[in-house]
Amino acid sequence: MEFDKEFWRTPEHWIAAIILDSERNQTYGKTKNGYAILERVPKPETGFNYLDIVKVNGPIGNQMYRDDEIEEFLAVEIVKKSELKTYSYEAILPTSRDYFELLEWFVENGQKTEMEFSMNFSEGKWLKGRCSSKSFSEAEKILKSFIKQEKGNLIEKIKRIFSNKYYGRKIRNLK
Repeated sequence: MEFDKEFWRTPEHWIAAIILDSERNQTYGKTKNGYAILERVPKPETGFNYLDIVKVNGPIGNQMYRDDEIEEFLAVEIVKKSELKTYSYEAILPTSRDYFELLEWFVENGQKTEMEFSMNFSEGKWLKGRCSSKSFSEAEKILKSFIKQEKGNLIEKIKRIFSNKYYGRKIRNLK
């Protein structure tokens, strides 16, 4: 089966929760004909990556996504593995604006990132993030280039980047 952009132009579900494992770790994606494309960055420990195409069973339930009820599907196998791996990092971002600038910075660099962000944002608090990248060094380069931007006091440096245990990397400090 061909999973090109044309295939995903007419999904059955534009957004669905994709359950990845028995711990109910999940991400979101589009579904069509028993397949899903993962459109959010999953937790590294799941072994799934951003833009993986997976065979799914379901729907197996429903859940709320913002103000909408969406269906849940269970990922049963990876059909097409993405070349993008998932890496984790921690950061201190002084304002919620910096959060959105970091998201946009990854998009401008052809990748995606997500952080455990809430409306209860507080300055000086460590936030955990995940990003997609072809390699650890590319993820590190994108984060370092974000840090080096001249924006006055708006951006606190990202303190640490570390990849998941799945890829066997060690913690690296960014300076």
